Amino acid sequence: MAQRTERRTYFIALLLLALLAPPAAPAEPLDLHVKDVSARPGGRVALVVGTYEPAPLGDVQICMQMSGSGFGKAFAKSAASVPFEALEEVLVWSAADDAWVSGDFDEATSTALVDAASPAAGINTVDGPMMALIFRLAASAPPGEHYDAEVIDEETVLLDAQGQPVDFSHRKGRVDVLPAAAPVSVTALGDEVAPGATLTLQVKLNESLTLAAGQIALRLDPALLAGSPQVSMDPRYGSSTFTASSDGSGLILIGFSSPGLDLGRIPGAFVEIAVPTAANAPAGDWPLTFDSALTYLEGADGELLALGLEDGEVKIESPSGKALRRWRGPAPADGF
Repeated sequence: MAQRTERRTYFIALLLLALLAPPAAPAEPLDLHVKDVSARPGGRVALVVGTYEPAPLGDVQICMQMSGSGFGKAFAKSAASVPFEALEEVLVWSAADDAWVSGDFDEATSTALVDAASPAAGINTVDGPMMALIFRLAASAPPGEHYDAEVIDEETVLLDAQGQPVDFSHRKGRVDVLPAAAPVSVTALGDEVAPGATLTLQVKLNESLTLAAGQIALRLDPALLAGSPQVSMDPRYGSSTFTASSDGSGLILIGFSSPGLDLGRIPGAFVEIAVPTAANAPAGDWPLTFDSALTYLEGADGELLALGLEDGEVKIESPSGKALRRWRGPAPADGF
């Protein structure tokens, strides 16, 4: 508790110094999201805090509290009802690779307090995952229950490169408890573009995994395509090497391995595929489907995982002069 008090005093001092400095130009509040995730009894829960726009940060204090859903029969809506046993790890990402982080967890109140700093203000210079709090879920957590994870405004501080406070809003996340034997959910996320533009497709995991290798096979109508896909795998989701190919039939094949046996350590869109579309691509809604015979994930223990594959959809706009919107399925987009 003394360590937690010292860290809180440090951030209060930084905030007081920032308030004495000349005011910065007004800006839109930074939108913090806690990602909706799934977990299994006795397994890891990775609660990812992320943003949808870059805003370089030098110092960050995040306070997060978990509470019961209030919808299940087993638990009432209270912090004491949440079966999170421990905060096992905290990850924070800085473009300068200079971040330090520390955190603790009060099991009695189901509250975590995490402090992070980057001397080069490299935190959140790229949108998407900014920080992940990785907990252990109790083996007694009942499948079918869900819990809320919410940033506590009064205990959360974000400071920019000049030490100025950054205004923020937030959206709470949800943890769904799966049956131990449930298949691993893998989701294809589509996009909406005009003919001739580049589609951005994503493949998303909904829970924290430790993958050794795998292969993703997606199919699109070849009439939409006008070039080879370009694949990227964000290192924030774990270590990876990969190959990608397409054969002209609309099949996109991505094979990968994880040297650190840690790919999928946080849930989210761990694969992104840029696909050029033909200038005469027909307008309409087009299925984006997994080829289940060619898609597999191998766990760090060498075992193949049972998969629940969820197909997506691609939308090609009619030429109309309307402003195009990004599309990632249910709004708001939550691919990261």
